[in-house]
Amino acid sequence: MGSQEIPFTIPGYRIDRILGKGGMATVYLGTQMSLGRPVALKILHDPETPQFFERFFNEGRCVARLSHTSLVTIFDIGQGDGFYYIVMEYLPGGDLKSRIRGGIKPGQALKILARLANCLGYVHDNGVVHRDIKPSNVLFRADDTPVLTDFGIAKLIQADNDLTVTGTVMGSPHYLSPEQAQGSRRLDGRSDLYSLGVILFEMLTGRKPYSADGFAATLMAHIRQPVPQLPEHLQQLQPLIDRLLAKQPEERFQSGAELVQGIKHLRSTAIPKGGGGKRHSRSPPPARPAPPGWRQLAMGAGAAVAAAVLSLAFLGGEDAPATPPTVTAITPPMQALATIGITPAVAVAATPPSTPPPPEAAPSRPQPEGEETAPPVESAEVAAWLEKADQRYREDRLGLPAGDSARYWYRRVLEREPDNAAARAGLRRVARRYARLARNRLREGDLGRARRFTEQGLKTLPGDGDLLALARELERRQLAARAPKPVRPNPRPARRPPAVVAREAEPDPFALLNPGDR
Repeated sequence: MGSQEIPFTIPGYRIDRILGKGGMATVYLGTQMSLGRPVALKILHDPETPQFFERFFNEGRCVARLSHTSLVTIFDIGQGDGFYYIVMEYLPGGDLKSRIRGGIKPGQALKILARLANCLGYVHDNGVVHRDIKPSNVLFRADDTPVLTDFGIAKLIQADNDLTVTGTVMGSPHYLSPEQAQGSRRLDGRSDLYSLGVILFEMLTGRKPYSADGFAATLMAHIRQPVPQLPEHLQQLQPLIDRLLAKQPEERFQSGAELVQGIKHLRSTAIPKGGGGKRHSRSPPPARPAPPGWRQLAMGAGAAVAAAVLSLAFLGGEDAPATPPTVTAITPPMQALATIGITPAVAVAATPPSTPPPPEAAPSRPQPEGEETAPPVESAEVAAWLEKADQRYREDRLGLPAGDSARYWYRRVLEREPDNAAARAGLRRVARRYARLARNRLREGDLGRARRFTEQGLKTLPGDGDLLALARELERRQLAARAPKPVRPNPRPARRPPAVVAREAEPDPFALLNPGDR
């Protein structure tokens, strides 16, 4: 994309082309003209809500005060005409997600892990928890140094003004710690180290340790399923995985420095040969029974998690391939059900824990003639869409991006089920939110944004009385602002010639005579 096709400019920078798009912003490759160096420009266009703006600049504030070889460098931060931007170091080596697809050898995986653990140790010592560690947020310099990026939802450990509330889940579901999956606000660095464990497992095997159908099921897998086993030829690294993916934070490595020492110890011994990623095809052995330390957590947290997963607020969505990989059964279903305290009544063939039992295993009831029931797959799909819609609403992604917003997912549900009450109520919530935003802008005198919010609200719920009233008020104010101002009469007397003024100033010689004597 040429710079002439990019509809904005930033003084001092030439914008060359798009590097990528995320949940909140677009990243461009550019050049800092004064120094001639390449830079990455992260652009947030006209955020719909203050929360978007706050999360965007949270990244700049967090990273700008830190300095580490595996942290991205921030050069500048500012505001343009209708957008906000962060100028940062350009990292040309691609991301870890792409490298995992190509396969990573165990020795290289440990090297990357050690670099990231060292970086996180420094970040945590400075009072910051990243909260969104995943392969797409790890980029590489030209010399192959891994660099941690995207601190958009990072949390200052001692800060009270967190960007989330209790019971809200922030992050990417495949990489969340169990405590993060439950919506806990009391997160510390050990949560990030758990996410590193997920990344290590993925680097070694080419697949995620916990994967299920839907967001909520994936979160429950992090909490309830036992730590998966590595393939036989990688069993030497299993103790490292066990400790990184421990359900209880107290059972994990307690700091990045402690993890680095553990990696050094492993690297001093023989490292297994062979690569990860797609080059590995051997199925892992069954997982061992869950340790009692976290079995109680899984059973006791069920109700709390059920509430938390209903209020998901993922920033950036899932970090998953477009075509989901085949999930290999980690634990036989009978054992998995027993682990979470459920005694199965019917023996089920070995299928993944997240897979529903085949129809013949479920008790059936006779259907009256003519009665139809929706297929279970469609019902699950609608539930997933509603879940996504609620997530996007809590993230303040009301109508944007067009294909992944609250409005989009509620409408997907209504296309499938036109009378779905939850989706209809959701659209009303979105419209009311737009109405509140429009009123706030109207009070501030920002007619342009008030009009945009009103239009988005009417696009969500055409004919809404409140929004139509706002539209009429906006039209009235805009007409008043454009109306010509009346010409006011000049209060000062007209300027008279100097000769007239001088003549009026001369004394009247007859002023003292009586009128009859003149």
